Amino acid sequence: MIKKKIMRNTFYLLLTFLFATASIGKAQKIIPETDPMYKNAVAVYKKLCEAAGDFRRGLPHLVIMERVSRVASYRSSDNTLVLEQKAYNICSSFGKDADAALAFLLGHELTHFYQEHDWGEPGFGTTFLAEQNLFSSHQHEEEEADVYGAFIAHTAGYSSLKIIPSLLDKLYEGYKLNVNLKNYPSLKERKEVVGKVSTKVEELITIYDNANYFVAIGWQVPAVQCYEYLLKFVKTKELYQNLGTAVLATVLQQQPTSYWYPIQIEISSILRDPLDKPVNELIDLAEVHLKTALKLDANYSAAHNNLAILYSIKNEYTVAEAHLKKALQCGESVADKSKTSIIKGIILAQKQQKAEAEAEFQIAYNYTVNNSLRQIIVYNKKVLAGEHHKKDPIQMSKIEDLIDGVPLLESAPSIFKHNLIFNSTLVSNATFRYSNYSNSLLVCFEQKAATDLFLSHFALQRTKKTTTSKRIGIGTAVTMLRKIYDAKHTCQTVQASNGYFLIYHSLGLIFKINKDERLEEWGIFTSY
Repeated sequence: MIKKKIMRNTFYLLLTFLFATASIGKAQKIIPETDPMYKNAVAVYKKLCEAAGDFRRGLPHLVIMERVSRVASYRSSDNTLVLEQKAYNICSSFGKDADAALAFLLGHELTHFYQEHDWGEPGFGTTFLAEQNLFSSHQHEEEEADVYGAFIAHTAGYSSLKIIPSLLDKLYEGYKLNVNLKNYPSLKERKEVVGKVSTKVEELITIYDNANYFVAIGWQVPAVQCYEYLLKFVKTKELYQNLGTAVLATVLQQQPTSYWYPIQIEISSILRDPLDKPVNELIDLAEVHLKTALKLDANYSAAHNNLAILYSIKNEYTVAEAHLKKALQCGESVADKSKTSIIKGIILAQKQQKAEAEAEFQIAYNYTVNNSLRQIIVYNKKVLAGEHHKKDPIQMSKIEDLIDGVPLLESAPSIFKHNLIFNSTLVSNATFRYSNYSNSLLVCFEQKAATDLFLSHFALQRTKKTTTSKRIGIGTAVTMLRKIYDAKHTCQTVQASNGYFLIYHSLGLIFKINKDERLEEWGIFTSY
């Protein structure tokens, strides 16, 4: 694990101290909200706010000013986030990465808004010339802020890390700043800080992305440990939601039901090494995490849906239906509403109201043209009609694909560039290992429970560059993919916030499908 001391000089220094000495010009004109520049900045800002998912109080109002002095700042006196037009123009010079550069600036200032709330420090992030003492007294919080700002930019869909060094160069040049400012870190020192902090953020991003894959595959124990590790550094509604979902999936695996829930893992997925806790404790644990997600965002439809499932397991149908009603009200897409109706249909079926359940499944079907959701609905209709029964988990038989020459099927990989030890309450020994190859990322999660004699290994290799042995590559339409693989192999569908996963356990294959119904990434997986 990378120690916190490598992050002592932080993104906060990069922005706050860098521009505290720059005071060029006096123009204070505010750019109209009808201006395309402002509309674009607001679009990026809203995505960052959604990724952070903390709506416990009013978010700062964004303004763009023509002044040339501080690049960007958070003004607590009137809860305003100020971005300077010159800084916006510098971000725009990055072309296709313009929004990523903008996300870095806005994300950092948004982080200070959240920190002011948690620290109870009125005025934090506003008086730039007087920030040194405050920074020194809150260095630990500043380290967290660095990671948080960059992480939410990633979860919002922006690849900001790779362009930060170039952004600093352009900001120095654009604001006519001397590279060796008196009493402040030099440009070289700032870039060194960026490198150190970027290493930590890249580590967290790697854990986050793979944890989502673990949930889809059905590896709940590794997924739970990954999410718990991430929550030590960043706290977003999605992390709490995903952690609650992973625990809830374990509960569903032990329920006597044939129905297929539209959560981020289906009940028929392989469940190896389930969480070693009584069902009631797992239900309580899932409830805590899902409710925490709702504390951050009371209108989070996914958390409401999953709580409805949880309360239906507890036979608390009135509470479950209240969450479904709220989920339907705050669901932003037809897919969200379809998921809510699927869950409502299952609950009605459990209450032996079959006619009402059939009608609700039809409502869910009519809501969406999403192929994965319609597959779930059709399956549940057959269960309701008595045509389907609970399936046994599908065991993996053979991996037909090879990525970057790594013989994943032969034995557990043993040599990795990065090795992170997790202090877990679930198992006595847990290590997250990963290495980058020419075309892929190879991850191996190792764990050993107190009662186990040997380590368990969970290996996953993902790629966005190569094709499968069947010549399926990035951008392939999902209809073509399924035409090739579904003929001989059973496919499982797992919902995700920005698309869904297709999993072929018999082949050790997982495909990530985007909202346009095309392949975004694929990988191979196995366990030992």
